[in-house]
Amino acid sequence: MEEKMDENLKVNREMIELKAEHEKLKQEFALLETSETKAKAHNKKLLRQVQDLQNDANKLTQKNRLHEQELSDDKGYIEKLHANSERAVSYTHLRAHETSLHLVCRLLLEKKKKKKK
Repeated sequence: MEEKMDENLKVNREMIELKAEHEKLKQEFALLETSETKAKAHNKKLLRQVQDLQNDANKLTQKNRLHEQELSDDKGYIEKLHANSERAVSYTHLRAHETSLHLVCRLLLEKKKKKKK
């Protein structure tokens, strides 16, 4: 009978150790589940940030295209102005567009030329 009691005590100790180990494993599992949940939430947050950055990049690309088009249009306009400015115009044409400031300058230059002669 004593042997049975010793064996029962031994079995009881093993059960207590197994229960303690089981509780420890349950706690570790709960921690892992919590960590996994936190990791999933963090991944979702990072994914949203990446999507926001992609949207911002797309908007900037569209703006860049618009600016490139505007610059292209401006360049074409400037080239047209430059092409028109290279052709010769008559003195009469210049006089027709003369402002009062231009007139004063022209008269002063003519006066200077007369003094030199």
